[in-house]
Amino acid sequence: MSEAKCQSLTETTRVILEKTKVFSGLTSEVLSALRSGMQTKLLSKGEKVYREGESSESIFIVRSGLVTILRESEAGTLELESRGPGDVVGESALIDVAPRYATAVCKTDTRVFELSRKEFFAVMTIYPQVAQHVLGVLSSKMRDSEMRRLRELETRTIELQRCLTDHQRLAIKGEMASEVAHTLTNFIQALGGFLDLAERDVAENRWDQAVRHLQEVRQCFEHVRLYAESLLYSEHPSRLMQTLDFNEFVAGQLAFIRQQKKLAGIEYKTDFDPSVSSLSFDPSGLQQVIYTLVVNAAEAMKSASVANPLIRLTTRMNHEAGIVQFTLSDNGPGVERSILDRMFQQRVSTKKTGHGFGLMNIARIVAQHGGTVAVRNLAPQGAEFSISLPLQKGPS
Repeated sequence: MSEAKCQSLTETTRVILEKTKVFSGLTSEVLSALRSGMQTKLLSKGEKVYREGESSESIFIVRSGLVTILRESEAGTLELESRGPGDVVGESALIDVAPRYATAVCKTDTRVFELSRKEFFAVMTIYPQVAQHVLGVLSSKMRDSEMRRLRELETRTIELQRCLTDHQRLAIKGEMASEVAHTLTNFIQALGGFLDLAERDVAENRWDQAVRHLQEVRQCFEHVRLYAESLLYSEHPSRLMQTLDFNEFVAGQLAFIRQQKKLAGIEYKTDFDPSVSSLSFDPSGLQQVIYTLVVNAAEAMKSASVANPLIRLTTRMNHEAGIVQFTLSDNGPGVERSILDRMFQQRVSTKKTGHGFGLMNIARIVAQHGGTVAVRNLAPQGAEFSISLPLQKGPS
């Protein structure tokens, strides 16, 4: 490297190099040597200094103008940062031969100094202290960059967590809406059934029965009102609990269900334990439980084309356990083994239009009574749902 080249450093260039972070602190002699190995390039607005994936052979010092660092991603083109006069672009080329990780584009007409790795190493052979200085600066710069990226990542993580929380809230609201819709559908179906019965009674001049069925309609509306009120208070109101003859209640529900047109053709058998009498429970809730179980059993048998569909309802008193047990069984296809152990804990449905809330709703209502619900398959076919209700314990 000739003496003439070392003395070619102008004052303006010297100031630019001294302000460059990679070379700041080096002597004028060293800066002059580095400048001698540099080439000046004039680039137009929009012209690329280098492209992502290209070999890292040189660094570029911005003399004037503005350079933007861009990176392509699935989300599109990301603008990482901009570099102005005195900044270095592609500085990792001094120590790393890996391909460029991004593209550098001139945002304005730009003048740069290009220093190749080969020329830099030539200066290092004359001035060994340059290597230690530059490596220290680059190490600090990389550390600052990593800390900045870490902070950005932490910020992004917090944003994603907030988004996830929002999505979870929306999902929960959606599930709640579906469950409410399912319960209200049961009430509406019950209302329609009682109105159908009352209409038939009026047509046949059975006025006493018509009045009784209209009273059932009024009671059903009261259940809807109390259910809506329970949603507002987010709890199971204790006044829903009534002390009634449980056998009579189940028989009454079955008498109503028998009249439903969509459940026609099914044979029903009952076996009620006479020792079962008064029990404290929510009539509206257990009405939903019985109705859902019967409809599910009927639809399963219809889907399987069972020749002689049968539903059996039984009650049993267990004084030792302090419970009344209600079971409903059918001679249908049974429950798929894959969902048998989780059908009350997760939304599962074997129907194309099913949403899986019916069984979860049953589990919730039974749990509010302090009871338990279980299911098992029967041999040679069919399924049995068993509900245990406490004799004394109130709702949980």
